[in-house]
Amino acid sequence: MLLPALLSSCRPKKPGTRCSCLEQAAESNALAVVNWSMSTCGPCQRVKPAYEQMARSRPGTLFVVVDLQASVANANLVEEARTRAYPTFHLYRSMYRVHETVGSNMADLAD
Repeated sequence: MLLPALLSSCRPKKPGTRCSCLEQAAESNALAVVNWSMSTCGPCQRVKPAYEQMARSRPGTLFVVVDLQASVANANLVEEARTRAYPTFHLYRSMYRVHETVGSNMADLAD
């Protein structure tokens, strides 16, 4: 599955254009980790500090959080990504999903 073109933590420079950080990730074959979550989800909030620490410790990887409840655009992305449980983590390389981890077990994601 292709990485959705619009992500909440990656803002395009111009409206209607693609996020440059996603373009750079795709061109460099960098890994992108997407945390699909909800602000009212207890497990989502519990993994947030570990996810942020993971992002700080892996500077060559793009880490993004998409909160289903933050906007209609995010809700559409969640539907497009076929995310049904929260938190769900998708790993993308060259814009294609290469791995999925469902649930709050950060050890699964770290592997």
